[in-house]
Amino acid sequence: MSKKILIIDDSPTQLVSLKTAFLKLNHEVITAKDGAEGIFKAYEFLPDLIVADIIMPEINGYQLCRLLKNDDFTKDIPIILVTSLNEKLDRFWGLKAGADAF
Repeated sequence: MSKKILIIDDSPTQLVSLKTAFLKLNHEVITAKDGAEGIFKAYEFLPDLIVADIIMPEINGYQLCRLLKNDDFTKDIPIILVTSLNEKLDRFWGLKAGADAF
């Protein structure tokens, strides 16, 4: 069953890599180049899943997660935060922000 996936990442390389992986699984993929665009697209398309980087300009992944999880309209969309950060504190803040996976 095909799902609508929103991928948010400021790295063009990561964006293409993740997009390719989800397309191979026959999912519909929407992309955004930063957190601000990602929030706009989350409301526009209401995806089944959001995969977002943490370190982005304007609105980072933690902020994006908090904003979407604190709105009744988008709170049930699962969010996976993807990052190269690997400290326990980073994981703590990701989950505290409402991410479903880190």
